[in-house]
Amino acid sequence: MPRFYSHDFPRPPHDLTTPEPAEPGGLEIPAATLGELLAHLEDAHGIRVVPHDPPKYFRYYPRDSDSAVEFHMVDIHIYRDGMEICPKQDLAFPLEDEDAIEAGPLMC
Repeated sequence: MPRFYSHDFPRPPHDLTTPEPAEPGGLEIPAATLGELLAHLEDAHGIRVVPHDPPKYFRYYPRDSDSAVEFHMVDIHIYRDGMEICPKQDLAFPLEDEDAIEAGPLMC
């Protein structure tokens, strides 16, 4: 199942002697596409992540935010088999079970 990371659900730190941390952190979210993942994130956790204009980045509205103007700009990247993929705002982008989806600082 894809795993979602953000400042609300960070990757745990780990030492460099082990390939993976003991606890993976983040959220496991059942989703076949990026759009499904973002919809589930809002439905289950109250966090809205919506495309921003120009079509590259997203607005991340924290859970329990009462304001339509309080958001963080994030870039979504998908980590798969040692590759880093920037799907931009392709909500139909297919996800795989082992994908790590990270909403983080603007990168590209």
